[in-house]
Amino acid sequence: MVSAVLEETDRDRGTLATPRSPELAIVDELRIWGGERLLFVECGDGLVAEEAWRRIAKGYVCGLDRSARLVALATRLRGVPGKLEFKTWDGRCVPCPDGFFDAVVSWCDVRRWPKPVAVLRELRRVVRSDGQVYLVEANGGVGPASRTSAWPQLLEQAGLLVHPRATWPGLGSTPDHGAGLRMLCARPANLLPLSACES
Repeated sequence: MVSAVLEETDRDRGTLATPRSPELAIVDELRIWGGERLLFVECGDGLVAEEAWRRIAKGYVCGLDRSARLVALATRLRGVPGKLEFKTWDGRCVPCPDGFFDAVVSWCDVRRWPKPVAVLRELRRVVRSDGQVYLVEANGGVGPASRTSAWPQLLEQAGLLVHPRATWPGLGSTPDHGAGLRMLCARPANLLPLSACES
């Protein structure tokens, strides 16, 4: 009953995801603690970023998206200045300082982008040296959990290593939402800090 009411409320507010969506299963798997700083890349309407922010209490969450329309919607529906913020980005340069976030969650398969290593380097640049980078995609397509031969090489070129607990297949699988999501976790390699975004 509560779920149905929340779903209807979200529909009325114009959001693009519902509280029952498999995307929320990702938040359950993130290694997050109170007071942390999280970045969600390609955050859409901000529902998952908002859920993570609620769970970390006194932390900070930033959501990035290339769509100005989605960023405006997320800000209007969910934004809390200084605590839960949404920004546009150009898909290349993350507008945040080096080592600022405890974890970065990317909602896109960066291998399909024109310069995937550059995007991965940006994600690595903004995460702390002991932080995690989570790469998430819908099951059924080519993605992080598929472990193609190119994937480890891209991570290595970007200064990232696959975390020992690397993949979680089928997160959020339900009859309503199909196969769910897949997630791969990487961590920064012990390298010198990478330079800021190259133009």
